[in-house]
Amino acid sequence: MSHSREKPDLMSADGCARFLDQLFSGEWDDEVEKLDGTEGYLERLLRDSPDPELARRNFAEALDREVTKWQPDRAYPADYLAKVLPLIAAFTPPSGFGKLMVCIQLWLRSNRERWVRATDRELRHQILTTTSIYFPVAPPGGSSADPGFAAYVDALSELLTDRDVAIYALSALTDLHLAPLADPRIVARLTAVPAALEIALTFAMRRALDAKDDELMKQLYVTCEQLGDDTVWALEEAAAAIDSSIERQDEHLIVGRKYQQVVRIIHLSAGQGADRWRRIARD
Repeated sequence: MSHSREKPDLMSADGCARFLDQLFSGEWDDEVEKLDGTEGYLERLLRDSPDPELARRNFAEALDREVTKWQPDRAYPADYLAKVLPLIAAFTPPSGFGKLMVCIQLWLRSNRERWVRATDRELRHQILTTTSIYFPVAPPGGSSADPGFAAYVDALSELLTDRDVAIYALSALTDLHLAPLADPRIVARLTAVPAALEIALTFAMRRALDAKDDELMKQLYVTCEQLGDDTVWALEEAAAAIDSSIERQDEHLIVGRKYQQVVRIIHLSAGQGADRWRRIARD
């Protein structure tokens, strides 16, 4: 479609609201496609405005009003999410977090099947990554001081059993330094979904090995051990899947990588000294 009209006016609140209506109704889809997405097209409009700073403020306010009106549990055009999520990610309107949490709760609760049918995997991933922008770090006081953060952490913990998004949920929790797999209750929940457990343990092993994080490795092993031999075996299999190994010898945890010539020896007992290294022979 070609447009004979003038380009959108972002210098007024009414102009921004009108542009959003046109954008979500598809009137500017050709321009959006040319610039590889909604955000790219918008950035060009803002840059070309007579006063980019004022235009950005106007647009941010208009977007917040638009997102406030959005009701995720009602029917919307199929591409609405694909257009609104990049804008929420770029501008983080105050109303955005609550609406994204509604999406996640619908997904977790009775409307899960409808939501999974209506949103493809990429969009569900995008919902999670956009929500994480609101909490790049845990707030002071953590969950007890911020109900929104508490609800977000609870939702992420539940999503660990969804194999489609488990890696995203686990990554977000780990980035917040919450060490979810050190919690036996979470790992116990994962044991009911073997595919999700495998994803979670493999991710945690890789993260701990790459960071040489002895405490995380220790927490991971002890948690699995508390849940029984089958869970320990699942951890050993997860390690093998990334060409590594983990096993207990008395009060030590022996961790190695096949392509390295050393193993890491971690003391499991509290109060022990730093880890030691031992060179091993290879065939």
